[in-house]
Amino acid sequence: MPVKSLYLLLDEWDNDRNFVGKELELISQKYDVTVIANSASTSLNPNVKYSIYKRPGKLKAIISLLKMLFDKDALAEVGRVFKEDRNRTARLSETVRFYVNADLFGGYLKDNGFLKDDAIYYSYWFFWKCYAVTRVIEKYKGSKVITRTHEYDLYDYTSPSGYQPFKTAMDEKLDSIIFIAEHGRDYYLDKYNKEPGEKYKLYRLGTRREKKPEQFDGDNDLTDGNPVNEVTKSSYVFNLVSCSSIIPRKRVGKIAEALSCIDDIRIKWIHFGTGELEEEVKYLSGRLLNKTNIDYEFKGYVTNEELHKFYINNPVDVFINASSSEGNPVSVMEAMSYGIPVIAPDICNFPNMIRDCGILINEKCEAEDIAEAISKFCNMPYEQRRLLGRKAYECWDEKFNADKNDRRFVEEVLDSL
Repeated sequence: MPVKSLYLLLDEWDNDRNFVGKELELISQKYDVTVIANSASTSLNPNVKYSIYKRPGKLKAIISLLKMLFDKDALAEVGRVFKEDRNRTARLSETVRFYVNADLFGGYLKDNGFLKDDAIYYSYWFFWKCYAVTRVIEKYKGSKVITRTHEYDLYDYTSPSGYQPFKTAMDEKLDSIIFIAEHGRDYYLDKYNKEPGEKYKLYRLGTRREKKPEQFDGDNDLTDGNPVNEVTKSSYVFNLVSCSSIIPRKRVGKIAEALSCIDDIRIKWIHFGTGELEEEVKYLSGRLLNKTNIDYEFKGYVTNEELHKFYINNPVDVFINASSSEGNPVSVMEAMSYGIPVIAPDICNFPNMIRDCGILINEKCEAEDIAEAISKFCNMPYEQRRLLGRKAYECWDEKFNADKNDRRFVEEVLDSL
């Protein structure tokens, strides 16, 4: 029996490979895989073919725009836009761009012979590349199309216009929509009035951890006998880590504000990541954290390998996230894989991630709320904190262990098509 063709549709390989790379190794063992992305320059898989999509020029875009005037799906989508009471202009513009991008990409797929019978089309994002395939999939006998969906390609609030075009049209033609989090699936089913069923599957992503040989699984007890239940004593420094881009929705400055409220605990805060607000947050930290009991360090950008080495070689008491929106953040999953409990806001999928292995705080993440959670964690009895660490590891191993999740996805989803 010939090996079935599988087309993996990505945005930018150099970014998406951080999520799909190991999964792709499994897929390439069973399928003839072609990755189609806007770029692919580093860490290419030798068992996979790559095709780089370059958006055509203005003339073809104008032709696509004219086609939209006679397209049934497009006219139905425009009708939905005009049923909205606000942002109609922005939403119409978003819909037009989406359609034109999909039509141009569909032409590219056809011109390069990528549309065929008995093939699998796996879109990593529930966006216009996915729509390009669903528009024509019925013409190709035995072919299937599935998509994952994450955050920017799912929630209305992530779109500049507050609208996600063509979701209904895509849904009608898709064989499966793969959600990475319970919250995302619940949001989609509720918003589009869909009944739960086999079409709407939950297959989480995950992370891998570098295991220190002498470490027990889930036991981040690297404190060398420090009295963890007496952290207010001068002999102990409470180690707090955060890892994210320093951008508005990550609210890193809130952590500095919270630490400024704590006077009776010695704390070392380390942040990994950079971003547009970096200098602003550094200035804020310098102004607020000139305190004898608080040390802090901005590590800037580090590679994933360097971050894992840090977790292996340094004690971390708790990981903190103050974001206003998230999916299943990689940084949180990585911390949990080393048995590190988490403090995070009660938003999106955090309740499903950390309810039993961390502390949920008010979604507004006021400084006082964060400070209270940090203090509560510091003053927990040692055994209770150690139990939370073990539960963090066990939750990661059950839900977010990428080795297990990738294998399940390939065997239970792709192989069943």
